[in-house]
Amino acid sequence: MPHGLGLLGRVRPRLLRLAFRRPRREPLPPILLALELRRMGEEVRRVEAGDEPSKAERLAARRLAYDQVLRDYCRSVGIPAPPGIGSLTAEQRFAVERDLISAGHDW
Repeated sequence: MPHGLGLLGRVRPRLLRLAFRRPRREPLPPILLALELRRMGEEVRRVEAGDEPSKAERLAARRLAYDQVLRDYCRSVGIPAPPGIGSLTAEQRFAVERDLISAGHDW
């Protein structure tokens, strides 16, 4: 009887890990990232052109989101993306957009 409990003690943690493991997230297709990048670009331009309160904060948030989608798009089509998770500089953003366009990608 103790032998059976030993086996259960070894199997149970493994079953629990499998039961609570997160499913692997499927990457978005490049076309969906291109559409999201276009939408985010329009949002950035809308905020830049607007005169609503807290414009700087809203613009920073939109640019951060744009930069993240830009990085994801680069990775999905095999173009090197700048490392990190923060905002890109204007020069980095321009270089990444140039690389995407040079490779034949549009958004």
